[in-house]
Amino acid sequence: MFTLEPLVGRLIVPRYGGGFYVWTTCLMFFQGMLLLGYLYAHLLGPRVGRWHLLIASLPLLVLPIQIDAAPVNAHPVTGLLAALLRSVGLPIAVLATTGVLAQAWLTRVAGDDDADPYWLYAASNAGSLGGLLAYPILIEPWIGVSSQRLVWTVLYLCYLGLTFFVTPSRPVAAERERAAQKPWWEQPDTYLPRSRQLYWFTLSMAPSLMLVAATNAICFNVGSIPLAWVAPLAVYLISFIVTFRTRPQGVRRLVRLWPELGLIGFVMVLGPSLLPAWPTIALHLLALFAVCLAGHGELYRVRPQTHHLTRYYLVVATGGWAGGVFGSILAPVLFDRLYEYPLALVLLLTALIAGRAPALGGAIPAGRRLAEGLVRVPVASAALGVSAILLLPFGQPGEGQPSVLRNHYGVYQIGIRTHTIDTEQGPRHVDERYLMHNGTIHGGQLLIPDGGRLHIGYYHPSSGIADALAVLPTPRRVAVIGLGTGSIAAYFGGGEEVTFYEIDPQGEAIARTYFDYIDTSNAFVRVVPGDARIELARDTEAPDHSYDALVVDAFSGDAIPTHLLTREALELYRTKVRENGLLVFHISNRFYDLRGVLRSTAASLDLPTLIKRRTHATGLEPLENATTYMAATRDNGLYAALLARGWHDASNDRSIRPTRSWSDDHINVLAPLWANLVAGRG
Repeated sequence: MFTLEPLVGRLIVPRYGGGFYVWTTCLMFFQGMLLLGYLYAHLLGPRVGRWHLLIASLPLLVLPIQIDAAPVNAHPVTGLLAALLRSVGLPIAVLATTGVLAQAWLTRVAGDDDADPYWLYAASNAGSLGGLLAYPILIEPWIGVSSQRLVWTVLYLCYLGLTFFVTPSRPVAAERERAAQKPWWEQPDTYLPRSRQLYWFTLSMAPSLMLVAATNAICFNVGSIPLAWVAPLAVYLISFIVTFRTRPQGVRRLVRLWPELGLIGFVMVLGPSLLPAWPTIALHLLALFAVCLAGHGELYRVRPQTHHLTRYYLVVATGGWAGGVFGSILAPVLFDRLYEYPLALVLLLTALIAGRAPALGGAIPAGRRLAEGLVRVPVASAALGVSAILLLPFGQPGEGQPSVLRNHYGVYQIGIRTHTIDTEQGPRHVDERYLMHNGTIHGGQLLIPDGGRLHIGYYHPSSGIADALAVLPTPRRVAVIGLGTGSIAAYFGGGEEVTFYEIDPQGEAIARTYFDYIDTSNAFVRVVPGDARIELARDTEAPDHSYDALVVDAFSGDAIPTHLLTREALELYRTKVRENGLLVFHISNRFYDLRGVLRSTAASLDLPTLIKRRTHATGLEPLENATTYMAATRDNGLYAALLARGWHDASNDRSIRPTRSWSDDHINVLAPLWANLVAGRG
């Protein structure tokens, strides 16, 4: 399952785009199929015997995996769900039954209620962790998507063979029920209290919600950095591996500190990040691990006797699904900040207090409780105090606090910062309104008269974008992928046209409300919402060869929109610009060095590339940010004009690490990450 899910993502994105609805729909679909598999395991699995092999063989009807459907304009979510259901619904649902059925079969064959099959759940999550890590490290860098589909089909046939050998030949009679004097969570009576099932549900929902919250905290505060999604999910799976098999003493100590670690993480979410990226990530992951250990450890402690095993896993899966849906779908609508972070902590704390109230008191010696209290109370009080201060309402830009906006694409902060520049009259203080999205500054505007016509930051007159637009013959008609503050619009005048393709539907409102670049431009400015590859291909107002240049500036935080940098994407761009037009890529990034990828991908299309980097070492102008721009063109005049402005031929740049080109079939995100680390810029 954990290799099929990213494979499906790779197949979907080029056809449906990288919009939020694509990811949330996939998430809901996979969680829904997991629930369906668990429901089958609970209602039918133990009773069908070898007939289960027929169910397990049904996915062969849709293998190898292929998704060819086009998005439905009127109802895109419905169209995507239908495509997923047709293509991967059967394989995902069947695979979801495996772990629960294996445990149920084992206990029924043993015929002993005291047999503990729950360690198999740890083994199942270990396999999930292996698949999760294997895909980006071992599979994606070396095997193309078309080959992955075939290999996955062969492995599924092997899975069928294993299923044949372990499936009971006939339904096994229900186990003998043994009455014994045991805690309520181990009593084998046929009646299962609703309060007990609610306890399981809550213990599963809280860590799942914390998983989404911690992942968002990492992305929103330090950017969409490498492994921002993989690392939290890996921690989540490891907690199951640890708690459902063994709980060493060191783990128990960490579990006791989960409230403090969670509060520290919450303070880091609300306040400005005072630590570098990697320590911040480490603290969030530690808090997530502690919360997951506490919740999942309690889930293991209150596991039922085996004749309630399938219902137990069904309830646990439902709780995990509820936490994921609330964090991914509802929280961005209900909250303007990451309030699901403390909500997960409160939910888990409430469940533990309610569920373990009878056991509180004498479990820990009085002396140890006093010593721990002397340490934990001040820490918790300080964390709560800082949290209370940070929870005060935010002011408007210019009043000392940033304005915070949140939607499904992340958290936007619009604030004011002051620059000091040297002038002939001496130092001068200049205020700038900036836009920060997911931890990365996306541009700004000086708060002075005519500030909407001045170029600063990434779009400074000394930057690569200024050169690229200057060498184009006027009047210019240019397409830009990514809106941001709309700064590029200030480079265009009367009789010219610039079209922005912006994936976030609220992007235009943010750019027009807080910044003046679009409204003060004399050019005709058009904003097209939606994924750029999809909208470019079907934009009736942009026929082939209608643009003089196309600028790709679509990096959300420091994430890579990989489907916008493949060979197929560049071919689309080339058809939209005139025969000898110009492609420009803004690839400034803290974590990835994309120069090698772009150079090799453009070379595969016989496109010469140039590069211009502005760094502190080369000497930045006042109010200019360090930038890296690349351009591709077959026009000798444009090529020579860029060389004259300080660009250089990328093919002769020995600082660029050779990298295999990207395509919709093959993408290796580790290559630019490694190139950046080798260059010493990570």
